[in-house]
Amino acid sequence: MDRPHRSGAATLEPGGPVSAGHGEAIAALVEQMLDGYGEYFPEAASRPTIDGIALRTRRQSAVARVRLAIDGDPRGMYVKIHKKAGASHHHQRAKVLNEFDTLQMLHAGFGAVPGFGVARPIAVFPDLLALVTEEAEGENLHQLIRQDARGCS
Repeated sequence: MDRPHRSGAATLEPGGPVSAGHGEAIAALVEQMLDGYGEYFPEAASRPTIDGIALRTRRQSAVARVRLAIDGDPRGMYVKIHKKAGASHHHQRAKVLNEFDTLQMLHAGFGAVPGFGVARPIAVFPDLLALVTEEAEGENLHQLIRQDARGCS
C-alpha cells in the first residue's frame, strides 16, 4: 500500500513519551505536511492554513484535532501519536505502520458500503509513531456498540 510519510519530521523525539508539551512539535509536523500539501491534500489548489490545534492525551496515545482551511473550506484532521508504553520503538513503529495499512484497507473497503465509512488515512510518520487521518462526520461505531451493549444489560 502507498504510505505517504517522512521519517524524523518535526522536533518530536522519535519513540519518546507524549505529553502536552509536544503541541509545538505536532504543529511543526502539521506545518511540514502543509508545506508539501500536494502529497497529502492533492485536491488543494493552494497551501492550506491552520485554524487551530487542540491536543488531548489518552492512555496509550496523544491525539491532536487540527482545524484547517483548504481553499477556504473548513476541514479537520487528527494527528495521533502512540506512546511507547514499555514496548520497543521497533515494535511500536511496526504497530503504527500496521494501523495505517489497516485504515487504508478499511477506507477503501467501506467506500462502497452505503451508510458506513472509515476516515481517510492521510499520512504515517513511523519514526515519530504518528498517524494522520482526515476528520469524518457521523457516529463512531465503537460508541454505537457500547450504547447497544448497555441497552442489553
